[in-house]
Amino acid sequence: MLTEAEINDLIVRLLQDSNSATFATMLDGRLHKSPAKYTSSPNFDVQLRATFIGVQEEGAMLDLLMAIASLPGEARPSRISAVSMLYKYQGGGGLQRLLAYSERYEAQWAWEMNTFITGHVCMVEIDGNPEGTGVLVGPDQVLTAHHVVESQLVQAASGAPGTCTAAAGSAGRVKCRFDFAVRRGLGGRKQLFHGNYVSVADDWLGPHSPPHSDERAGRAPPDSPESHTLDYALITLDGSAGTQTNGRGTVRGWSALASPPRPLEPFGSLRIIQHPSGAPVKSADGFVTAIGKNARLRYYVSAANGSSGAPCWNKEFELVAIHNLGGLMAPVGMENQGVPIDLIIDHIRTHFAAYAIPAPYRDTAPDDAIVVANGTPITETFVGSDKPIWCISKDYPVLDRAPFQATIRQMCAPGGEQILRVNGSRYSGRSFSEKIAKRLLERLGHTVHSLSAVAVAGMKPERFVNDLCLSVGLDPVKAPEGVEFSTRPNVVQRHLLTDLLKHIKQVYSNNGAAPRLLWIIVDALDQATLVAETLELLIALVQRVGEAPGLRVVLIGYEPDLPPEVDALLAEEFVPPVSQSDVVSYLRYVCEQAERSMPEAKSLELAEMIFTQAPEEPAQRLRMIAQNVQKIARKLQGVAAVTDQKGA
Repeated sequence: MLTEAEINDLIVRLLQDSNSATFATMLDGRLHKSPAKYTSSPNFDVQLRATFIGVQEEGAMLDLLMAIASLPGEARPSRISAVSMLYKYQGGGGLQRLLAYSERYEAQWAWEMNTFITGHVCMVEIDGNPEGTGVLVGPDQVLTAHHVVESQLVQAASGAPGTCTAAAGSAGRVKCRFDFAVRRGLGGRKQLFHGNYVSVADDWLGPHSPPHSDERAGRAPPDSPESHTLDYALITLDGSAGTQTNGRGTVRGWSALASPPRPLEPFGSLRIIQHPSGAPVKSADGFVTAIGKNARLRYYVSAANGSSGAPCWNKEFELVAIHNLGGLMAPVGMENQGVPIDLIIDHIRTHFAAYAIPAPYRDTAPDDAIVVANGTPITETFVGSDKPIWCISKDYPVLDRAPFQATIRQMCAPGGEQILRVNGSRYSGRSFSEKIAKRLLERLGHTVHSLSAVAVAGMKPERFVNDLCLSVGLDPVKAPEGVEFSTRPNVVQRHLLTDLLKHIKQVYSNNGAAPRLLWIIVDALDQATLVAETLELLIALVQRVGEAPGLRVVLIGYEPDLPPEVDALLAEEFVPPVSQSDVVSYLRYVCEQAERSMPEAKSLELAEMIFTQAPEEPAQRLRMIAQNVQKIARKLQGVAAVTDQKGA
């Protein structure tokens, strides 16, 4: 079934991101076969070729493709190649089965988020005719495709891209129509809502950029089109649609015009909410097929005329692109394309410096609130502020980790330290370090690759580096051909690190007021021993961290000395055991948020009771303290002074 070229492509990718043990395990688990059935050679390349030929002769190639496509890591090269071939030879059926397992949501959260973002989508009309789709990205700011409103623009005399002005009288012709939708009841009865029109301001045109000349002709632009041809326009409304109620009677809000915390991955989920052909708002789901560097995002998601300017969302309901062109030929059929939000933001900051990108919408009850007994939320401060995080989830209070959080924030600033070493007993609350840092950094828009030394204890250096690359969307790296780590470790280590640091520098930066950083967090280094060569590579990465200003490394539980040359880039924290005063501080915070008061003596009494009742075994002690602190927190809403209870 597969051509020789396709088999060769898969083999090259498997050699790049797998090994004979991984392949044999996958083959046995999925197909109940072994490479030994087809060859006795110990050479991985020979094993792959013999297995592919044998499986093809047996008529089981689709099963083998499914097995490869199920390997972990959505950006894994062999997985991407296998999924593409499944789409070609099985019409996407295999891919649908794969996505069904990997894209699962909290049902209630997904429903609420989809309803919320749908309210941000509008139909852009000119003289009453539907021209495209837009999305609200500020109280009065709508983002759409440039070509949707181009008929109402006047090019400046210079002819330079991005120097248009709104044509005279155009403010009365352009309107945005929100809440134009069909709703269906449980019995299937449909009801049409005509929606609400919002006019645009007199001076309605904000930052903008025209489409590429190839896009005007219906063709895909080159992989690296000019940065000034991004096909977007920001429209200022005559009124604050974002603070008004929507068709469901709740505050509309708006979507954040911000870089997604995590990079896109090939074959990741994508959703477009749109007004195709001027119809009521509709949603279409699919997946990413290609991510061009400094170019366009391509995907298999249905769209039509009138969908231009529609928002594209990832599986976390984060705005990642604006749809701008459809019907492009690809090796496996037709695909559509959009302009990545990252590029639009960079263009605004570079060419429209005076434009203030709207702050993200903040509800009064964010999803990480502490919910007390009667359901009233005690709001946790958002991480973007200077106040510390007080809880990881409703079951895990954060007790006195303010110094750690302050250090993380300081390291985000240009010129800050690039290495953080965290020590202290694993039962001191140090085990929360990875969760706190990840939560903090992702909210700040940075990329985090976190791992436990226990989970990667047996991992070889090349796999360690490439798992990192796959996790954060970097190009994979490989040791020099024919060179084994065991015989020339310094050569391989230098090659892997040089390539890795080069890739990091291409994607992550510490420049400007809002740098985008890559954080590598390795936890539990005192609980497991890494393969010697992998540990050497990790410490060498720490030693060379200054070569990549956009890189930060956090080592949790690593006690040996680090190379002296990193002293200037090193921050350290020793986490002491949780104390009664930490509990008092947390209870004081909860009382403030619940607008309740508690005498200092009472909070001290409660803290002492919590510690007295906690068992001596360290792990159980820490867990019991956390649970009892949260029990009291949930009860505070209903008390003026906490009663003298014997249990927490």
